Amino acid sequence: MCTDTSSTSTDITINHVCSYSALQLVPVNFHQCGYCQIQEKALPSPARLKRCTGCTVVMYCSRACQKAAWPMHKFECGKAVSCPTSRQSDHAGYGSPIALAKAVSDWVEDIHSFAFSFLATTVIYSNGGLKANFGPEQFLVYDLAAVPQSGESNDPASAFRLVRVTVVHKSEVSDITGAGTWEGLQADCKAKATSEPELQDCSCFLGWAPGVCRVAGTGLATFHHEPVYKLHCGETSTLPDWVCDIFRDIATMCVNAINSGLVLRHSRRCCCTCQPHPDVGSVLRLKRRFKWVARANWDWASVDGARLLPKSRSGIPILKIWALYRAL
Repeated sequence: MCTDTSSTSTDITINHVCSYSALQLVPVNFHQCGYCQIQEKALPSPARLKRCTGCTVVMYCSRACQKAAWPMHKFECGKAVSCPTSRQSDHAGYGSPIALAKAVSDWVEDIHSFAFSFLATTVIYSNGGLKANFGPEQFLVYDLAAVPQSGESNDPASAFRLVRVTVVHKSEVSDITGAGTWEGLQADCKAKATSEPELQDCSCFLGWAPGVCRVAGTGLATFHHEPVYKLHCGETSTLPDWVCDIFRDIATMCVNAINSGLVLRHSRRCCCTCQPHPDVGSVLRLKRRFKWVARANWDWASVDGARLLPKSRSGIPILKIWALYRAL
C-alpha cells in the first residue's frame, strides 16, 4: 500500500515491498524494566522504575539491571551519540536511536492509535482478504519520514509522515524477521492479547497483527501491534471490488488525516451506530502525556472531509462511506 508524498492529498494503492537493508531493531515498550522487563506495577511498594540519565527514555528496576543491560544499551543511549560512528543526523534529528524510537512509539501507539487501527483492518481486507493476510507469518510494514520540528511548529501529531503501508509475508523482509525476531513478535502478540481483556470481550475483535515502523534514512525499526476486527458478514476471503474501494477510501482518509496532523478519535457523543465517522482534533503536549482537543465545527460532509478524500475510489459520499464501513 503506497502513499504519494509529493502532494497534500494521498492516493493509496496496494503493493508489496522489496528487499530491506539491515535495520537496527529497537524495543518500544518503555513502561517496563529495559533488562528484566518487569512492569512498575509488579514492583513491591514503594519501588518505582527509574530512567536512564543518558537517554531519559529506557527505565530500569535496579542498578543491577541497568548494568547488565549496558553492553547493548550503550549503542542506543544518548551518552553514546558522541561516538564517531553515531551522528545525530542518523537519528532524524533526535539525540539517540532510543529517543527516536520513543518518538515513533508516541506517534503510532498514543497520538494516532485510532487511525492506525483503521489502517490495519482496511489494508488487510483490501489486499486479498483476511485469510491471505492475517496469519502466523504476515505482518504490516509502515514506512515513515521524520518531519523537522522546531520552536512553535513543534506539533507532536506531525512528527512523522506516513509514506507507505504494506502487508507482507515475513520471507519478504528477512532482514527484519531473522534471528528470532519473528518469534518474539508472535510472543508479544500473545502477551498483548491477555493484557487487554476489554478487547477480548469484543465480539468483533480477531486479534493483534504485528507490525514494524521503519524511519527513512535512519536504519531504525520499531515493532508495534495493531488490532484487527472481523466483518459482520463473516467474510474472510477476497472481497468484492466495491467493498475494497470503500476500505481504500477509509485508509486514504486515515493517512491524509495523519499526514495533516489531524488526530482521529472515537465519537464521545454517541455510539458508532449513531455516528459512524470519528471525531477529528489535534493534540497538545502536557509534560509526559498528550491531550486531545476537538476541532471546532469540523464537518465530514463539507470541504473538511474533501481535504482528506479529494478523490473517492468508491464514488460514494464521505458520510455514507463511514456508515457502510461500520455496517460491513
